[in-house]
Amino acid sequence: MRFVAESRPRVSTALLVLAILLAGAAGADDEADSPGLPPNMQIRATARGADGSRLVTGDACVARTAPDGTVAWVRQLVGEGGVYAEDVACAADGTCRVTGWFEDTLELRREDGESPPLTARGTADVFLVALDRHGRIRWGHTVGGGRAGGCWSRGVRLAAIAVGSCVVTGTFGGTATFGDVESEQATLTCPEKSGLFVARYRADGTLAWARAAGGSLDPEHGAAVAAGEDGSC
Repeated sequence: MRFVAESRPRVSTALLVLAILLAGAAGADDEADSPGLPPNMQIRATARGADGSRLVTGDACVARTAPDGTVAWVRQLVGEGGVYAEDVACAADGTCRVTGWFEDTLELRREDGESPPLTARGTADVFLVALDRHGRIRWGHTVGGGRAGGCWSRGVRLAAIAVGSCVVTGTFGGTATFGDVESEQATLTCPEKSGLFVARYRADGTLAWARAAGGSLDPEHGAAVAAGEDGSC
C-alpha cells in the first residue's frame, strides 16, 4: 500500500502537542564521562537498557556502556560529508536505533567490515540505523528528497516501541520520501519553509506509516516523541 501525503496532511492534536516542542529538546550535550569513550565526545542523547546498560550517541558515533560504566562497544559513523548522530533508543530485546542526519554518504564501521554505504538523495538526509545488543548492524535507511529542488531532512528524536518497532520525528523542507520499497513508500511535502514529520518503522526496518504537519510561514520541527504502553506514540 502506498501512502502519499497531501500538501497539508492531518495529524492528531495529541501528536502535535507531543512533537512540536520547539524548546527543551532531550539532548544531553555533556562530555563523555566513561573511560573508553572518544575523548571530549559531546554527548547528544542517552538511553537506558532494561539490563542497566547505557547507550550514548554524540558527534559521529554511538556507544554502549555496561552498568558499571565500562565501555562495551563504540561504533563510528563516517561518510564523505558531515554526519550528525542526534538520538538513540533501546528496545526491550537489547537492540537499539540511532537517528540523525548526514550529507553525501554514510557508513557505519564495525569490526568485520563496513555496512553498504547509505547515499543522501537531498542536500541532507535523515538516517535511521538499527544495531543489535553487541553493536552489529541490522539495517539502515535514509529519508530524503531531491538535490535539484533543494530538499533536505533531519532526524531529531526517536522512541522504541513494543516488539522492536520505533518512531522517529524531525524536520524537512521540500519533499521527503520514506521507505525503500516502492509499494510501501510515503512521500511528504512541505510547501513553505520547513515542517515536521513523524514516521513509524517496523522491527525489520520497513515503513509502517509517515505523517507531516506544519509548513506554514514559520519553521516547525519535531523535537520530541514518546511511546505509549499500548504501542501508540
